[in-house]
Amino acid sequence: MYYNSRRCYYSEPVNYYPGMYIDYYPYYRNDSVVNDEPIAIEPNVGNTNEDSVMGLSARNRFPGVVTDIKMGNVVGEVLVDLGCNHLASAIITTTSIRNLGIRVGSRVNVVIKATSVMIRKATESDSDFSARNQWPGTVTQVNKGDVVGEVIVDIGCRHIVSAIITTTSINNLGIKVGSKVSAVIKATEVMIMARS
Repeated sequence: MYYNSRRCYYSEPVNYYPGMYIDYYPYYRNDSVVNDEPIAIEPNVGNTNEDSVMGLSARNRFPGVVTDIKMGNVVGEVLVDLGCNHLASAIITTTSIRNLGIRVGSRVNVVIKATSVMIRKATESDSDFSARNQWPGTVTQVNKGDVVGEVIVDIGCRHIVSAIITTTSINNLGIKVGSKVSAVIKATEVMIMARS
């Protein structure tokens, strides 16, 4: 498999179980109209799934399917397909991979704290950045505080990323609603939550 921050090419087809996209991406359903009324679907940000009962405070949670695992002596890399050409890379301990029973085809949640998300203005050299997770998108909301602010980025496919960065950085980068940016997350900052 070849992977970079913008595209993912699979050398072999990934065999998802039947109904995977219906379970995890209800907006893919063709039957999204019931009694001539569309089903309202909330963006995938905050506590939007059944795991919210666990009280996890991380703002960014995305369901996906494990497509590849590279095991090392101490840590391993887990690649998770979030749908719509979004691939998440997570570096976690091999002990966690074994204890969670993660394998190719496992259904998991990718969890990222908003404070672990960096915002990068869109440039032609985005691919020259070492962070494994770089998701381009458009700023839909900016909430400035005295010291830090929250930047909400729509990366497409109804995936919404929340980033907490300093207000100085927001001002220096000229980030505003409509700005083209990339949400950047180091693979070591990505957590994996196993799903039943």
